[in-house]
Amino acid sequence: MTTQHAENPPTKDQSSPPRRWDLLAITVVVPVVFALRVALATQAPVNTGDIVRNLAYGAGFWMEGPGFAGHSLDEWSGLEWIAWSENPYNYPPAAFLFFALISLIHSSVFVGKLALTAVEAVNAWLIYRLTKDKWCGLIYWCAPVSLWWASGEGQFEGLQSMFALLAILAVRRNIAAGCGLLALAIQTKLTAVVLLPFFVMAVTSVDKDKRYREAGMAFGGFATGCLLTALALVFYPAVAQVAGFSAPMRLNPFHWNFMNIYLTGTYLPAKLWQQFSSWMILSLVILAAFRSRAFAACLPALLFLLLMKSWSHVQFWYWLALAPMLVLIPNVCLRRVLFVLWALCEFNASVQWFTTQPLLPFRQDYYDFSIFEPIKDFLIPALRQTFPAS
Repeated sequence: MTTQHAENPPTKDQSSPPRRWDLLAITVVVPVVFALRVALATQAPVNTGDIVRNLAYGAGFWMEGPGFAGHSLDEWSGLEWIAWSENPYNYPPAAFLFFALISLIHSSVFVGKLALTAVEAVNAWLIYRLTKDKWCGLIYWCAPVSLWWASGEGQFEGLQSMFALLAILAVRRNIAAGCGLLALAIQTKLTAVVLLPFFVMAVTSVDKDKRYREAGMAFGGFATGCLLTALALVFYPAVAQVAGFSAPMRLNPFHWNFMNIYLTGTYLPAKLWQQFSSWMILSLVILAAFRSRAFAACLPALLFLLLMKSWSHVQFWYWLALAPMLVLIPNVCLRRVLFVLWALCEFNASVQWFTTQPLLPFRQDYYDFSIFEPIKDFLIPALRQTFPAS
């Protein structure tokens, strides 16, 4: 099946600067940014400890089985220092499985961040593949919000974006595969659910005599993708944990009520830029919808932005998950402007990329071990104790 979500691909004369700039981007910018990303991966995170927690559960998957995710880490003496150790694993099963696979290779923070850097490279290529615009892919690869939060801090929104981008690519040819990949994106981070209306429109836009067949294939593909959660439920209450522990704090630097310092913080330069750029992105998405009349293509980005503006729990790195929605924007010029604003919107990442100094009041002595050391080495002594009763 083929779905049209963008204008006809621009010709070379319309979209391509002189080839010397192409060569410069490929031979200089891409490897330089790769080196920066690897350098960030070799440094201990300074804002968050989520990567340690995710790798600990990933290592626990192989040591104690999938049911390990149903327990909080503070049930074992010696693991209380890990971030959010008082809560059971509160991310969907695809994230759990990803970190389990990484831990099977090596459960160190460095390897985890290197794997997420590889995911970001795939995402940059997928953006180029979908938009036929090398500059959007390059902007993604160079984006401070991606460098800092993915390669530097080990946040995994890029994994959700990879499944979402693959779903958008696949739905053009096979609705079942596209919906299955969308299910994996949602089972990585729930915000990918905003893509559902676009996929529904992809089904309803086909010829009437094929519509029921396409709908059946779409449902079957999505249901097949959701089997991962069904399997997880055999071992631990995956859905209940995601629903009950996913918003442990009130924080949203992009909230519409920027006067609420308990949500948006007190650092005025960050607030002014984040508010200006996020409202600008929202305005441009609305403009793109009306100019191109492609409302279904612009709806996911609009829904995501409204969620970011209204929800009381939005972390700085959630902004990474917007990129797949921007791919659907049909206007070439607006899409490039949106990618630039997206890349720079998260103020803390943009500044920390240049200064390497954290702007957030988190502890800097959190990591007193080498990030090349396997996390499972901390688990083995603790898990030698009696496994907690279910």
